[in-house]
Amino acid sequence: MLMNPIVSAITSGVEEGVFPGAVLLATKGRKRIFEAAGWACLLPRRIRMTKETIFDLSSLTKPVATTYAIMCLNRDGRLDLRDRLKKFFKVPDDKAAITIQHLLSHSSGLPAWRPYYRKYQGDDIVERILRERLIYSPGLRSIYSDLGFILLGRIIEEASGRSLDRFCEEAVFTPLGMHDTSFHPLKQRCAATELCPWRKRIIIGEVHDENAWAMGRPAGHAGLFSTAPDLLRFSKEIMRCYSGKDGLIPKKIVCQFLKRQPIPGSTWALGWDTPTPGKSTSGKFFSRQSVGHLGFTGTSLWIDLSRKIIILLLTNRIHPSRKNEGIRRFRPMIHDLVMKRLMDKA
Repeated sequence: MLMNPIVSAITSGVEEGVFPGAVLLATKGRKRIFEAAGWACLLPRRIRMTKETIFDLSSLTKPVATTYAIMCLNRDGRLDLRDRLKKFFKVPDDKAAITIQHLLSHSSGLPAWRPYYRKYQGDDIVERILRERLIYSPGLRSIYSDLGFILLGRIIEEASGRSLDRFCEEAVFTPLGMHDTSFHPLKQRCAATELCPWRKRIIIGEVHDENAWAMGRPAGHAGLFSTAPDLLRFSKEIMRCYSGKDGLIPKKIVCQFLKRQPIPGSTWALGWDTPTPGKSTSGKFFSRQSVGHLGFTGTSLWIDLSRKIIILLLTNRIHPSRKNEGIRRFRPMIHDLVMKRLMDKA
């Protein structure tokens, strides 16, 4: 009996060391593909991957927690995309023109990343970001920046009067029934990430991102944990809102956030990426009306808004080492296989 090509591909990914394990969940209407393979943990002992395994989402924190929280605050009139950074922080003159929209579209001029965790902790990291030299003028171009989303996490707290984790729980996760989504996961259900050279241990159930860990509190750029079923609920909510079908966020706001920004050379919408023509990690078949995001730990989420297709691929590819980059070739391949199946092209 021939193996399902999608199952075969995921199994091969495990056998070839692309990742220890993976969960794939994809839907189009009533069509559904849901598979788990491999191992949630190899060290210190082997634990099987299941469909309910909790993953460190890494940068999927940006759209799932931070961006959606900003949508909620925008809906309620507590934040405007034109609000400037200086409304929330004391900033030097070079950052006076930076807006929330710049931060969401990665066009603020802030650098991509800095290894703050080597020297700083807690609020000192935010202060260092505010003193960083801009590498281009706000709005001129786009460079993907963790630093901007760290600031957005703090802006959410200022605007809501709640900690980031509490506001997201109240405004996003609980209303959407995302009961396994949290900045404070159940460790025993989590997939392992790296044998961290800095912390000198296998990371399980605590944030892998070093800067987020050093901050000592939930951060806007990384640190959210979730499962494939919860992320499916979230993705379906995005599609409902985009279609104007009784979602929590008005269609006008969601459409504004999911539209690619008019920034030279950029594929970014607000908090979301869009397919890169000819070489997208989403593969060949996602339409231009698609949004998605990747996570460093080996996670990804893509939504084709016009075809109403959702593909979630959650892996622990950095377990036990981040040097494993086989996911780069695997992602577009598995996305193409799944899209063919969902669109009846195979």
